[in-house]
Amino acid sequence: MPAGQRLAVCLNVSRCRLTAVLTVCGLVLCSSAFAQSEGKVAVGVSVSSKVGVARDTDGHINFPGFVWRFGHGGEGWGLDYGLGWYSADLQRTLGTQSTEFGELRVRPIVVGYGYSRRMAERFRISGKLLGGYSFNSFKVHPAFGDAYQRVNESSMLGIDVSNTFVLRPEVSTWIDVTRKIGINLSAGYTFARPEVTIRTSAGTDIRHIRADMFTVRFGAVYSIF
Repeated sequence: MPAGQRLAVCLNVSRCRLTAVLTVCGLVLCSSAFAQSEGKVAVGVSVSSKVGVARDTDGHINFPGFVWRFGHGGEGWGLDYGLGWYSADLQRTLGTQSTEFGELRVRPIVVGYGYSRRMAERFRISGKLLGGYSFNSFKVHPAFGDAYQRVNESSMLGIDVSNTFVLRPEVSTWIDVTRKIGINLSAGYTFARPEVTIRTSAGTDIRHIRADMFTVRFGAVYSIF
């Protein structure tokens, strides 16, 4: 499937998931009498859907995840930070067949700048651009080595993956449900392009991996302080 069509499918799937989440949130809000006004630190869990955009990259649904909130934030421009770790299942064409390559783990640490605005008493929306550095690792699929040797007539000695710079634009909304409970909806796109090097008996085989990931996340937190 062409990259443009794949991205359109990803966005349609994510839009359906967000619609369901927003419907649930609306029902919760209608039954709540107070905004989340207590506490400086809130922690909770999240579920996220990660979709690879490249043809040979697949993401995962992650649950449970960890989410936190410090205070309630103000309006205007400000610094921001985050992690956004994820993993992707990679495919690779050997000969004429697509073969399971392995799992790429991307662990970025990012900082950036963004703008926040409170739209109503209960709603706060933010847009930000984050960038940083990712510490990556790779776990090869058990059957890939034999398939590689059969097609290329050289034995595979090992695989290395490079660390890389990452860039992530993101939008996020906090919704205050009660005095202690808040929920978060966010969507972001991570640009990550590491190199995977296969060391073989015939030399090295270096490939640039388009590990970009589109992520939609829903989380809920409870004020503990």
